[in-house]
Amino acid sequence: MSWTARLALSATALLLATAPPALAANPIDLTSGFYVNPNSAPAVWARNNPGDARAARIQSAIANRPIGRWFGADANIGATVASYVGAADSHDKLPVLVALPSAR
Repeated sequence: MSWTARLALSATALLLATAPPALAANPIDLTSGFYVNPNSAPAVWARNNPGDARAARIQSAIANRPIGRWFGADANIGATVASYVGAADSHDKLPVLVALPSAR
């Protein structure tokens, strides 16, 4: 091996050894927080039952909080997930997604 090849190899090894590790972007830092779905079951219930004494408490304790959206057997799963993620993104929020394995 020529001295230039050895020098190039040594320089490459030195650069790799001293390079800081690559950091992945934190998705929470890239948004303004987690998505609160205005159409979650608790939000819809509170909206549809304003006269119920429990409605305000359910709204503040559950409906105004991020809740994981569960996805399972759906013939249009791609469109369903895209719609939900798009709604979250339109508010600069990070959706919480949970995928259920399909039953076979």
